[in-house]
Amino acid sequence: MKKILLFGMLALASLEVNAQTTIFNETFESGSGISMPGDWIRTSMGTGSGNLGWRVYSLSQVANPTGFTGKVAATQALSADNLLYSPTISLPAGSSYSLTFKVASNTQDGAYESDNNYAVYAVAPTSPYNGTQTPVFQELLTVPNVAQSKTVDLSAFAGQDIRLLFRHYNTSARSLIIDDVKVTQMSTLATSEVSAKNQVSVYPNPATDYLMIKSEGKINSIETFDMMGRRMDTMLDGNKVNVKNLTPGAYIITVDTKGNKFSQKFIKK
Repeated sequence: MKKILLFGMLALASLEVNAQTTIFNETFESGSGISMPGDWIRTSMGTGSGNLGWRVYSLSQVANPTGFTGKVAATQALSADNLLYSPTISLPAGSSYSLTFKVASNTQDGAYESDNNYAVYAVAPTSPYNGTQTPVFQELLTVPNVAQSKTVDLSAFAGQDIRLLFRHYNTSARSLIIDDVKVTQMSTLATSEVSAKNQVSVYPNPATDYLMIKSEGKINSIETFDMMGRRMDTMLDGNKVNVKNLTPGAYIITVDTKGNKFSQKFIKK
């Protein structure tokens, strides 16, 4: 009996894996100046005074903020809109994903510009930033000279290839510094859950007025979130969701069917 139970436990373990796996990691150590590591791409949408765009620097070149080691990627400019694209990252379906990175800015000429805005996007490898995409993370940096660790959920992009985009914009601050950019595969869903997920579909995508839900099981509830994780006011009516009142952009809908949850990103026109 013990052997049978042990076999059953091992079989169950084979259906679900919770180990974390790093699938992308960048420390910028192999870059120098405008020579970015690997397939990182630097570009600029602004023409600010003295705009140098994104470059790789040693810490001594960016006034040595605390919390970093080795080299970093940073912008050195005034009033610029600078973009930095990562190499293509593949996120296999059936898992959850987490982006982590360190970020800081520094004091310049004895002062700190507090309007230091930046955003992070996940874009298709062949679709660069065009001004309409919704960031997966954005904030205003208000504390200078100290690296801050950030975590962003990328699970909505499972099953897709993406490029991460770091954008420094709408600011008079002359620097934004990032390092230790890492994407981690957090878990693999159980085979039974993946099967349940595959029984749910959401369409049309993009949507204008309604999202239709096709499910082999009873739909218990739905939730809709914007890309900042804020819950939106949407209601389930049978097998359709009214999205007329949503502002155009990207959202995530989560469908609960008999205890199994299915999440999908959709675009509201």
